[in-house]
Amino acid sequence: MTTKVTSQVLSPILEKLDEESLKKLEPFIAEIEEHLQQTIASVTPNKLRRRSREVMISAAIYDTFLIFEKRTKVRVRSEFIGECLGILTCVVNMNWRALFDNRVKLDNNRIECISGKREDIDELISEVVQSLHGALEEKTPEAQEWFTKIEEEGKDLLMCLDRTRIMDYLPEIVAVTAIYGAIQYEGKPMVQLSQRDLSFTCCFSPQMISKVWKELFHEGSITGERV
Repeated sequence: MTTKVTSQVLSPILEKLDEESLKKLEPFIAEIEEHLQQTIASVTPNKLRRRSREVMISAAIYDTFLIFEKRTKVRVRSEFIGECLGILTCVVNMNWRALFDNRVKLDNNRIECISGKREDIDELISEVVQSLHGALEEKTPEAQEWFTKIEEEGKDLLMCLDRTRIMDYLPEIVAVTAIYGAIQYEGKPMVQLSQRDLSFTCCFSPQMISKVWKELFHEGSITGERV
């Protein structure tokens, strides 16, 4: 696939982005096109069996935007991509999982609940990350690096809060929610990690994590979970 063709497959999406998002993406468009071209080229003919090229490209576009999300500060969802290309969201998601999802899985049975005795939320964030890392089915360098970033960004998110706002919440739920928030900002995840998995670290429900996320951290630009 040439750069010109790559530009053509991206154009329906770029044309429908709002002005602010497009402005943020503009400095990266050439890199995005090049990466998309490489991603599409990496799909072997064997993986294209019983799968249309258009569907594969939609999944590759989603994967590319996930990778660039942290740098561009623009989230392009699979629903939006599917709408622009006339492809069902579930089809985009299913093919992304089959072709480009390289996340390491967790063993839920090995996730440990963090201590309720600690008061320092920064320490609890580290404890949450250690618990999740210990539950990895495969401890890859990429997963280790990703968890290190998530821990740092969770603590950075916490510093953005007025500490008086968290007085009404238990430290454990604030720590876990900070980790959840960091994951939302990170882009393409290297670990298959859901709110349910996070809930095992603190004995609070996924619904409670969502509630605290919206009340303490949510800024209106990030909603819901990834595929």
